Amino acid sequence: LPCFDASFRHLEIDSTYHPLESVLSPQTRRPPDMSLATTTLSVLHITVGASALIAPSFTAAFFGLVPAPSSLFVTRLFGSRDLALGLAVWATNGSGTRDRRTTTKTERRGALWIANLVNAIDIVSCVWSYYEGSINTAGVLWGAPGAAFLLLLGWVGIR
Repeated sequence: LPCFDASFRHLEIDSTYHPLESVLSPQTRRPPDMSLATTTLSVLHITVGASALIAPSFTAAFFGLVPAPSSLFVTRLFGSRDLALGLAVWATNGSGTRDRRTTTKTERRGALWIANLVNAIDIVSCVWSYYEGSINTAGVLWGAPGAAFLLLLGWVGIR
């Protein structure tokens, strides 16, 4: 087909061009989906929060506390905080009915910074309560390392 060859002679072929270059470049790539660390962090907060709301006596006993009827309200407050925190982190993954491009890396990092702050305060509160005598050894062994693990997951998710 001589006429076909002649009509495209003016076009140069760029051997360095790759059709997926704009998709793969770091400048145009959307934030990555939620990592395993961030997923684990949100699921654990949601689970503990829901447990504290639904079964506050069980959750208090799990953390080594003697559940008193008057403290169930505070346990439920803790549960609502943890549930909301877990849902906030989960919401930044951009899945579900939301368009994945609407969640930015900044939003995800913001939710993780808040989770990290809460978990760091939980570590301090747990150790403080242990030395104060208001929780037993089981409470400090579940509370402080658990909060430290969640803090670690948050740090991994931020990077």
